[in-house]
Amino acid sequence: MKTARFFGPRDVRIIETEIPPIGENDVLLKVHVCGICGGDSRQYLSATQRQDEAPGHEIGAEVWRVGKAVKGLNEGDAVCVEPWVYCGECDECLKGETNHCAHRKFMSYHLPGGLTEYIAAPAHVVYKMPEGTSYELCLLVEPLSVGVHTLRRCGLKQGETVVVLGLGTIGLSAIAAARYLGAGKIIASAKYPHQAALGEELGADLVVGTGENDIIDNVLLNTERGADIVIIGSMGVSIGLGVDILKNGGRMALLVAPRNIEPEELGKAIGKEIVFFGCDAYAAMEGKRDYEISIEALLSGKVKLAPIVTHRFPLMQVKDAFEAAVNRAEGAVKVLVTF
Repeated sequence: MKTARFFGPRDVRIIETEIPPIGENDVLLKVHVCGICGGDSRQYLSATQRQDEAPGHEIGAEVWRVGKAVKGLNEGDAVCVEPWVYCGECDECLKGETNHCAHRKFMSYHLPGGLTEYIAAPAHVVYKMPEGTSYELCLLVEPLSVGVHTLRRCGLKQGETVVVLGLGTIGLSAIAAARYLGAGKIIASAKYPHQAALGEELGADLVVGTGENDIIDNVLLNTERGADIVIIGSMGVSIGLGVDILKNGGRMALLVAPRNIEPEELGKAIGKEIVFFGCDAYAAMEGKRDYEISIEALLSGKVKLAPIVTHRFPLMQVKDAFEAAVNRAEGAVKVLVTF
């Protein structure tokens, strides 16, 4: 089968590998589409890549073969996949915190990712979708689930004001999740016009530029005392900016590592009693997985995330796909590789 692999900075090639075997609790999936995320793009540019596994973890696939102990999945089913593979048995998993599983492994790093024609996956991380569901919708469950997890982890209440700083795929997904989960006013900052347009389409009430003074002025002008929740979705954002636009006792979600933290920024955060939430991937809360909520949101049509898909390339043009993904100024948001 054909598989994409990194061979150095800006060097990704298609090689031939064997179709993987499956165990009795696994399924073999035929990949139909795989998205390129920001992490994949950074790997593409990096000199310290994982070169022994296929990249990609946003996967829309078809069940091709089923292990003999698997129930509820059948050949031909359209599925989405949780790429963080968890054991389901450790203390963290039993609490629903599968993103903290002691034995978790990530597709595209510890395990083969989705830029390959076939992948093997444990059945418990594979979700059957209704007949007729597009494979592109299947793959969009993964980024939306990051946004859903973030808002649930921060304890979003109906009508609260949310500010999203940075409108790449995850920031845009956070806007969609916030709107679906009942946020009131949503304000965002975007670097490029096409990101701003998508932010408004997905539910933001106001999108401003990335200048810190512009952000502070607009948030304070459009809220009573600042935002309830600020989501840091870009590595170029400072924690100090988030602190400045939060109300006293507000919550800050860190989806990425922000710029260097200055002591005075922490001092101000302490004074305002800001609560910080590290937000990593997806899990289960109150007996329901973030993936399940995201699937419901997309299938109901209440969240329409398809507009974030800006480019599509066949697998044999995977280098072109990565080049498009890293050139965001030219209009890329979500770049897909199709099979």
